[in-house]
Amino acid sequence: MQQLTLQFEGYADSRPVIDVGTTKKCSKVFTSVLARVKALVPSVILFAQALACVSFCFALMFLAAILQG
Repeated sequence: MQQLTLQFEGYADSRPVIDVGTTKKCSKVFTSVLARVKALVPSVILFAQALACVSFCFALMFLAAILQG
């Protein structure tokens, strides 16, 4: 087996420059989107529960129709 060696000469000097102003703008947009999603979660859960109830009741009616003949 051979042992591989990696050289990282100049790696620390080649870091990208980060613009802090853009980071703050993006975080504000992200928090506003996150707040909207959190506001919609209860409605989505209620819709899923209603859909499950209707589907269950439809399945029971279908089963009753099959058993009745």
